[in-house]
Amino acid sequence: MAREAKSSATLLYQQVQSAAIAEARHDQARADTIYSETLAASLREGNPVAAFQCHTALASLSRRRGANARAEREYRAAATLMDNERAKLSQDESKFSFFENLTRFYRDYVDFLMSRGDDAAAFRIAQSCRARVLEERLHRGGKGDAAADLRSLERQARSSRVVLLSYWLAPRQSILWVIDSAGLHHFFLPAESEIEEHVRRYDAAIQRGDNPAESGGEAGQWLFTNLLGAHYRVPVGTNVVIEPDGVLHQLNFESLPVTDGGRYWIEDVTVSVAPSLALLRQSTYLPPRGLLLFGDPGFAGTQFQELKNARPELEAIANHFSEKSVYVASAATPAAYRAAHPETFAALHFASHAIANRESPLDSAIVLAGPAESRKLYAREILEQPLAADLVTLSACRTAGSRTYHGEGLTGFAWAFLSAGASNVVAGLWDVDDRASASLMSRFYDHLSAGLSPASALRRAKLDLIGSGGAYRKPRYWAPFETFSKALYR
Repeated sequence: MAREAKSSATLLYQQVQSAAIAEARHDQARADTIYSETLAASLREGNPVAAFQCHTALASLSRRRGANARAEREYRAAATLMDNERAKLSQDESKFSFFENLTRFYRDYVDFLMSRGDDAAAFRIAQSCRARVLEERLHRGGKGDAAADLRSLERQARSSRVVLLSYWLAPRQSILWVIDSAGLHHFFLPAESEIEEHVRRYDAAIQRGDNPAESGGEAGQWLFTNLLGAHYRVPVGTNVVIEPDGVLHQLNFESLPVTDGGRYWIEDVTVSVAPSLALLRQSTYLPPRGLLLFGDPGFAGTQFQELKNARPELEAIANHFSEKSVYVASAATPAAYRAAHPETFAALHFASHAIANRESPLDSAIVLAGPAESRKLYAREILEQPLAADLVTLSACRTAGSRTYHGEGLTGFAWAFLSAGASNVVAGLWDVDDRASASLMSRFYDHLSAGLSPASALRRAKLDLIGSGGAYRKPRYWAPFETFSKALYR
């Protein structure tokens, strides 16, 4: 039928199916022949989808037959082909979906390399699909350094005395790569589905107001043991940078109860989250001087609850800065943000409501002042306004991101501000308590003013709440906020 219709694309597709049928019948020689012939025809006719299917099928077939050298060539050719196709896309959302559809391919490629004992090559392939859209945005117009490779990451880990943890979730077994002063190590973790189940259970426990360090809790202890403790115990006092994957973007690792007793992991280490280890850059932290502050826009007559503690929070923060531009009440509009030259400020702070859009993360919005039709500052607007800020703080609900894409990670406000040029973004993973947030933010800026880096200052503020002895010692109140960073401080 395809030949009669003279549809080359349909014919190529049918030839791929014929090869798959031969493969399923264990006629590997015939499958190999059809895949190879169809690959040649696909390349002649400029059909990248069919060519990709043939490359990946030949890689899998070669792997099962023990022809590892050929399998490696086919995997590499498939990756190159898709990189070339992806470069033709112009819209960020299209690129997000593009890599989402390649999840199985990259998992197979990484699994193949790990099965050969080449964990360094597997790590490089995993990194090659991390935060690609973010990296491209940071390097537009020739700005920014080239992405860090494994050797430079190892040097940075040694010189900065930091431990880098990179997670890779997969259906059969997941992987943790660790880069420390001794170099690259790897550890095999449980399957993705098992990790997902325990993350969901632990998140539900925190949202209920449980206090796992005091009451135990199987899900939290399982996560600490299987993601950290049973494989690589990070020394107490260490700075840790985590590159999550999949559902781990929704987990605050700091909140995990340490299995040897009565405390949270945050009490042992300082944690920040990186969208990609390859984007980390060593830097010397200097407390920011100029502040751009937006908040307390007023929500009377809207669907949003008034934030009774927003104004005291803003006043306490503003007192830490001699150079500041403050926009509150009716002055805190999206238009005012665009006109305030945010690129000239070292610190930005927002205290307001936010709307997370899971279907279209770049349409998530910070709700500011103004008419209903124009009071939203969208994530896609944020990433188009260049920044040079050391710190952006988003004291609002679910500002870390609303959707996780394979490779790109958690996409939303934090991603947008990092894409715009910010070095650090403090944002929330889930709904936050207004009063607890105000207390946390006041303490956060106290510690920033004392010269601590954003991740260290946020940790100290959280420890203050944990040590308060009241309800705020529970993770529900202090764990929503995380530091997302591209900076590696010495």
